[in-house]
Amino acid sequence: GVEDPNGTVIVSKTDEEDGEEPAELEADLLAGETAAVLLGNGDVDITVGANTLTISGGVQGVDFELDGSNTIIRILKSTPLTLRGTFAGSIQVNAGVKAYLTLSGVTITARSASSPINLMTSSQAHITLADGTTNTLDATSQSCAALHVGNGSELYIDDSVVTFAGRSHIEV
Repeated sequence: GVEDPNGTVIVSKTDEEDGEEPAELEADLLAGETAAVLLGNGDVDITVGANTLTISGGVQGVDFELDGSNTIIRILKSTPLTLRGTFAGSIQVNAGVKAYLTLSGVTITARSASSPINLMTSSQAHITLADGTTNTLDATSQSCAALHVGNGSELYIDDSVVTFAGRSHIEV
Protein backbone atom coordinates (compact mmCIF):
# COMPACT_ATOMS: atom_id res chain seq x y z
CA GLY A 1 0.00 0.00 0.00
CA VAL A 2 0.88 3.67 -0.15
CA GLU A 3 1.33 5.53 3.13
CA ASP A 4 0.01 9.10 3.39
CA PRO A 5 1.77 11.78 5.53
CA ASN A 6 -0.37 10.80 8.56
CA GLY A 7 0.85 7.19 8.46
CA THR A 8 -2.43 5.79 7.10
CA VAL A 9 -2.00 2.96 4.62
CA ILE A 10 -4.04 3.69 1.49
CA VAL A 11 -4.89 0.60 -0.54
CA SER A 12 -7.26 -0.54 -3.23
CA LYS A 13 -9.71 -3.42 -2.71
CA THR A 14 -6.79 -5.80 -3.25
CA ASP A 15 -3.36 -4.43 -2.52
CA GLU A 16 -1.63 -5.62 -5.68
CA GLU A 17 1.58 -3.73 -4.91
CA ASP A 18 2.21 -5.93 -1.86
CA GLY A 19 0.39 -8.94 -3.34
CA GLU A 20 -1.97 -9.09 -0.37
CA GLU A 21 -5.47 -10.40 -0.80
CA PRO A 22 -8.32 -8.83 1.22
CA ALA A 23 -8.17 -11.55 3.93
CA GLU A 24 -4.44 -10.89 4.50
CA LEU A 25 -5.06 -7.14 4.56
CA GLU A 26 -7.87 -7.61 7.10
CA ALA A 27 -5.55 -9.67 9.34
CA ASP A 28 -2.98 -6.84 9.23
CA LEU A 29 -5.64 -4.30 10.18
CA LEU A 30 -6.90 -6.38 13.08
CA ALA A 31 -3.34 -6.30 14.36
CA GLY A 32 -3.69 -2.53 14.76
CA GLU A 33 -2.81 -1.00 11.40
CA THR A 34 -4.95 1.74 9.90
CA ALA A 35 -6.09 1.79 6.29
CA ALA A 36 -8.18 4.02 4.09
CA VAL A 37 -9.43 1.73 1.34
CA LEU A 38 -10.69 3.34 -1.85
CA LEU A 39 -13.43 1.07 -3.18
CA GLY A 40 -14.26 0.77 -6.87
CA ASN A 41 -17.52 2.73 -6.45
CA GLY A 42 -15.74 5.81 -5.04
CA ASP A 43 -16.53 5.02 -1.38
CA VAL A 44 -13.73 5.10 1.16
CA ASP A 45 -13.51 2.52 3.97
CA ILE A 46 -11.58 3.86 6.94
CA THR A 47 -10.50 0.93 9.08
CA VAL A 48 -8.88 1.39 12.47
CA GLY A 49 -8.35 -1.96 14.20
CA ALA A 50 -11.64 -3.88 14.03
CA ASN A 51 -13.82 -0.81 13.22
CA THR A 52 -14.70 0.23 9.67
CA LEU A 53 -16.47 3.43 8.70
CA THR A 54 -17.53 3.82 5.07
CA ILE A 55 -17.69 7.37 3.71
CA SER A 56 -19.54 7.94 0.43
CA GLY A 57 -19.71 11.09 -1.64
CA GLY A 58 -16.38 12.77 -1.13
CA VAL A 59 -12.66 12.54 -1.79
CA GLN A 60 -10.26 11.80 1.05
CA GLY A 61 -7.74 14.60 1.47
CA VAL A 62 -10.03 17.08 -0.32
CA ASP A 63 -13.46 16.83 1.34
CA PHE A 64 -12.39 15.03 4.54
CA GLU A 65 -9.22 13.75 6.19
CA LEU A 66 -8.17 11.34 8.91
CA ASP A 67 -5.88 12.91 11.51
CA GLY A 68 -2.50 11.45 12.45
CA SER A 69 -3.86 9.79 15.61
CA ASN A 70 -6.54 7.99 13.53
CA THR A 71 -9.25 9.20 15.92
CA ILE A 72 -10.61 12.32 14.19
CA ILE A 73 -12.15 12.59 10.75
CA ARG A 74 -12.15 16.26 9.78
CA ILE A 75 -14.83 17.52 7.40
CA LEU A 76 -13.07 20.08 5.18
CA LYS A 77 -15.74 21.10 2.63
CA SER A 78 -19.50 21.13 2.15
CA THR A 79 -19.57 18.11 -0.17
CA PRO A 80 -22.48 15.86 0.95
CA LEU A 81 -21.11 12.76 2.72
CA THR A 82 -22.85 9.56 3.85
CA LEU A 83 -21.43 7.65 6.82
CA ARG A 84 -22.02 3.91 7.48
CA GLY A 85 -20.37 1.51 9.93
CA THR A 86 -18.43 1.95 13.17
CA PHE A 87 -15.74 4.38 14.28
CA ALA A 88 -14.05 5.05 17.62
CA GLY A 89 -13.28 8.74 17.56
CA SER A 90 -14.84 11.97 16.36
CA ILE A 91 -16.31 13.40 13.18
CA GLN A 92 -15.19 17.03 13.37
CA VAL A 93 -16.74 19.76 11.23
CA ASN A 94 -13.96 22.33 10.85
CA ALA A 95 -14.55 26.00 11.63
CA GLY A 96 -16.26 27.85 8.80
CA VAL A 97 -17.42 24.65 7.06
CA LYS A 98 -21.06 23.95 6.19
CA ALA A 99 -21.27 20.13 6.32
CA TYR A 100 -23.99 17.93 4.85
CA LEU A 101 -23.84 14.54 6.57
CA THR A 102 -26.18 11.57 6.21
CA LEU A 103 -25.98 9.01 8.99
CA SER A 104 -26.96 5.65 7.53
CA GLY A 105 -26.47 2.98 10.18
CA VAL A 106 -23.48 4.46 11.98
CA THR A 107 -22.09 3.95 15.47
CA ILE A 108 -19.52 6.50 16.60
CA THR A 109 -17.99 6.02 20.05
CA ALA A 110 -16.16 8.88 21.77
CA ARG A 111 -12.49 8.36 22.34
CA SER A 112 -10.20 10.57 24.47
CA ALA A 113 -12.92 13.05 25.55
CA SER A 114 -13.78 14.24 22.03
CA SER A 115 -17.48 14.20 21.10
CA PRO A 116 -18.54 11.66 18.44
CA ILE A 117 -19.79 14.58 16.34
CA ASN A 118 -18.06 17.87 17.02
CA LEU A 119 -19.01 21.16 15.34
CA MET A 120 -16.11 23.54 15.77
CA THR A 121 -16.69 27.27 16.34
CA SER A 122 -18.71 28.96 13.58
CA SER A 123 -19.41 25.78 11.62
CA GLN A 124 -22.71 24.40 10.38
CA ALA A 125 -23.99 20.84 10.06
CA HIS A 126 -27.05 19.55 8.24
CA ILE A 127 -27.44 15.99 9.51
CA THR A 128 -29.89 13.66 7.79
CA LEU A 129 -30.88 10.40 9.48
CA ALA A 130 -31.36 7.82 6.72
CA ASP A 131 -34.71 6.06 6.75
CA GLY A 132 -34.76 2.57 8.25
CA THR A 133 -31.38 2.92 10.01
CA THR A 134 -30.27 3.12 13.62
CA ASN A 135 -27.54 5.63 14.37
CA THR A 136 -25.70 5.76 17.68
CA LEU A 137 -23.45 8.43 19.14
CA ASP A 138 -21.90 7.01 22.32
CA ALA A 139 -20.02 9.24 24.77
CA THR A 140 -20.82 7.30 27.96
CA SER A 141 -17.19 6.34 28.68
CA GLN A 142 -15.83 9.87 28.18
CA SER A 143 -16.49 13.26 29.76
CA CYS A 144 -18.07 14.86 26.71
CA ALA A 145 -21.36 15.38 24.91
CA ALA A 146 -22.37 12.92 22.20
CA LEU A 147 -22.91 15.86 19.86
CA HIS A 148 -21.04 19.10 20.55
CA VAL A 149 -22.14 22.37 18.94
CA GLY A 150 -19.40 24.98 19.24
CA ASN A 151 -19.96 28.68 19.90
CA GLY A 152 -21.57 30.38 16.90
CA SER A 153 -22.29 27.05 15.17
CA GLU A 154 -25.59 25.86 13.73
CA LEU A 155 -27.05 22.35 13.73
CA TYR A 156 -29.94 21.01 11.66
CA ILE A 157 -31.15 17.41 12.10
CA ASP A 158 -33.84 15.85 9.92
CA ASP A 159 -34.90 12.63 8.24
CA SER A 160 -34.87 12.04 4.48
CA VAL A 161 -37.86 14.35 4.02
CA VAL A 162 -36.33 17.75 4.74
CA THR A 163 -38.76 19.84 6.79
CA PHE A 164 -36.55 22.50 8.35
CA ALA A 165 -36.47 25.96 6.86
CA GLY A 166 -35.29 29.35 7.93
CA ARG A 167 -35.00 29.48 11.70
CA SER A 168 -35.97 25.95 12.77
CA HIS A 169 -32.51 24.95 13.99
CA ILE A 170 -30.25 25.02 17.00
CA GLU A 171 -27.86 27.95 17.19
CA VAL A 172 -25.32 28.32 19.98
